[in-house]
Amino acid sequence: MIYGDNQLSLYFNLVPKDNAPCSVLLNSNIKSRLTDDSWIDLSSTRHFSLLPNLSYFVGASFPFSRLADYSQTTLLLPEHPSETQVATLLNLAARSGNSTGEALVNNRVVLGIPDGRREFTVPARSRCAGGEHP
Repeated sequence: MIYGDNQLSLYFNLVPKDNAPCSVLLNSNIKSRLTDDSWIDLSSTRHFSLLPNLSYFVGASFPFSRLADYSQTTLLLPEHPSETQVATLLNLAARSGNSTGEALVNNRVVLGIPDGRREFTVPARSRCAGGEHP
């Protein structure tokens, strides 16, 4: 099983109040349903995990999918990538987009490490007044 392709199941445990009328207490035809305008608020749930855990990346590209469109993310390829390396990057983008529901449109792809350094830092992009990146 690939993590990230999850399902949510709901169990309704309806218990009438003790002071409910007998017509409710004795009714075996009580029904519940989720309608098209129903919603579940999970905004206050806690999200945490012990990292590193590569299985999260395999399933939902986490922690790189923290921002679903990969904004503030740099995808690094060799200076002269092979077809296989480019295909792997595109497959990664497709898998991440499938798991988050967002296309990877706000990331940066870098070919090779600048100046042959062993490490490098990509400066953060900030939004300009017009919403454009500098």
